[in-house]
Amino acid sequence: MSEHEDREFPLGAARAGFVASVRRKATAMRALLPEVSQTPKRDELRRKLHALGSGARSLHLDALERAVSDMMGRLDRTPREGVLVAADVEVLERTLAELPALAWGREDVRVTAERAIVAFGEPQFLGDLGPNVDCERTLDRAVALARARELSIDALVIDADSDGAFELCADLLDDEVTQDLTVIVVGAFGMPGDDARFIALGARFVVNKPLDRIGLKELLDEALAPPIAVSPFGAELGTPSLEELSTRLGEELRRGLLAVGRAADREKSVPLGEGVEVYAALWGAIARIREVVAAKTKGELTFTDPGPYGAVAMAPSLELDTERSMRNRSTRRGMGSEDVPLAGRRILVVDDDPGVTWFMADLLRSQGCLVDEALDGEQGLLRAYAAAPELVISDILMPKLDGPSLCRALGRDVVLQHTPVVLLSWKEDLMQRVRELGSSASAFLRKESDVRAVVARVQEVLRPRARLEARFVAGGPVRGRLDGFTVSAFVDMVLRFRGDVCISIRDAAFLYELEIRGGAPRSAVRSSGDGTVLSGMNAFRALLGVSSGRFSVEDRNSAIEDELQGSFRELSMVIVSERRAVIHALSEDRLVEAAAMDVHDERLRDVLRGMPARTGVIAGRILAGASPRELLLRDRIDPSELLDVLLHLARRGAILSVRTAEGHELSVPITLPHFDLAEETRLSRRPPPVAADSSETPDPDGMAVL
Repeated sequence: MSEHEDREFPLGAARAGFVASVRRKATAMRALLPEVSQTPKRDELRRKLHALGSGARSLHLDALERAVSDMMGRLDRTPREGVLVAADVEVLERTLAELPALAWGREDVRVTAERAIVAFGEPQFLGDLGPNVDCERTLDRAVALARARELSIDALVIDADSDGAFELCADLLDDEVTQDLTVIVVGAFGMPGDDARFIALGARFVVNKPLDRIGLKELLDEALAPPIAVSPFGAELGTPSLEELSTRLGEELRRGLLAVGRAADREKSVPLGEGVEVYAALWGAIARIREVVAAKTKGELTFTDPGPYGAVAMAPSLELDTERSMRNRSTRRGMGSEDVPLAGRRILVVDDDPGVTWFMADLLRSQGCLVDEALDGEQGLLRAYAAAPELVISDILMPKLDGPSLCRALGRDVVLQHTPVVLLSWKEDLMQRVRELGSSASAFLRKESDVRAVVARVQEVLRPRARLEARFVAGGPVRGRLDGFTVSAFVDMVLRFRGDVCISIRDAAFLYELEIRGGAPRSAVRSSGDGTVLSGMNAFRALLGVSSGRFSVEDRNSAIEDELQGSFRELSMVIVSERRAVIHALSEDRLVEAAAMDVHDERLRDVLRGMPARTGVIAGRILAGASPRELLLRDRIDPSELLDVLLHLARRGAILSVRTAEGHELSVPITLPHFDLAEETRLSRRPPPVAADSSETPDPDGMAVL
């Protein structure tokens, strides 16, 4: 290692940032000692020690955790109304002075690293990375893979020209523990296509040598920035003229081609020769766009020039693509689709054809699933809000809300943001078109698929969740990245397998700790590097909007003071309802109406601490009082980008309400029909519907707000 070669394993960014903050936190606590020695009110010092100890425990700084535990024990041994004696104060002061050294295990180490990586390859393939990157270099594939599995690094950089580079990349991206790790491949790539095999494996970045410290920092910043939902394309096209459409698509083409690993790569020469492959691909896309334009204008616009290559609109077969994908995945190590248990899975089936709904629901119930049904997209969304399914299976074309729109609505939600969706259709070409248009669906399925194909596709989509569940079943501490789960979905999963645990989540700015006892939350604490601490419901509210970061789950049965009362669902119900109301007020077609907003300044500032610079500018304008309407019309912010930022803030609870210029409240709580979510009802298999059943509507009685 570059600086700390005697460490047991390299520090990740979260761990390094925490260690760097210990000296400052200890200084702040030492300043409290004179007051603490004269008064029985030691709650502030105890809270700060608790936060520090929680962080040390979650990051496995054992010596630091023991020292903090000893100090808390010394405080707790003194009677509540008693005064600390001089000897106790002296011990506390001496221990506080030793905390920075204990964090490292030695006194002379200074923390400077912001990122931790492992570099696989010859020592010279990465130059001097400076003090801000903690780099362990190795030529041993087994060592590199072991470091990656420890989940203590931010990225693994591979020299593509080293022996075993391709095999290591494949191992990392096939391993259920490391498949989400940021993998950066750096190579000479002298021949066209040399880099393609690494891209095909799924490496996050594949770039040309040399990669300097600035280039590496750019890649790491992009990979590790807290995610904000990003629209697959730019602003909506609306109803442009052909001239305007060509300009917009040209900009999109430029944006796509310049999305390389680092800015310097944009100047690299590309040996294309006559460029037949590129021109053919371009004109194939143009031919498809022409088809869309002709169809949208009902034949009013047609094109006579076939282009220099007589281009034909070509698109890969959806069935071939998905089948190949499933075959490739099935060859990976770890859990196969057939190993994914379906019993007890909560699944929602949405289709306006009662026959299809019955078939899918009955099939899944025969596998032991708990199935809810809906006959249109709008009702399906409400049922999803009520039941929080693990998977949604939806028709593409439905009344009120179609399948792709249902995908988008789920993707904006504070609870259901990462819920996988399988879209159904009788028409393969329709599924292909929907996928080409950037649908966020996890998979597609033809309605005429046989029983085995349906079950296999459901298992395939649920496999990532099942892998994580298997780690909880195996026992012991479980660590990883939260990516792909909201906090609500993650805690729900943990509670299925563990009753007494401590869940720690570290995002870009804060460390959260949720203590679970008897299957219910009992304590929540949020701490930051500057020593500030939130606890109780305030910390719980802040935790609910988190959707990225590293987690640690450890069994814990020690007694704690109950700060929270109720189940996780009971505690989060009102919070989720408030945030959903704001999210619904921020749909694309209502942004212009949103002339005023109430924001929670402190929460917004907290969110700003972890946002990328570009989106942070927009959030800063909102903090300064700008409304969505003002940002859209006066500041000319791209609507899709603005909406992404607003939804991110809404999920974090930073936006409290949205109003029109006339003061009309847009963020109205959503009213849900009463749904029977009893397990026996959702497991019950029913006879197929008769034709008259197609007009059935849900019982409107028993309305409840969620």
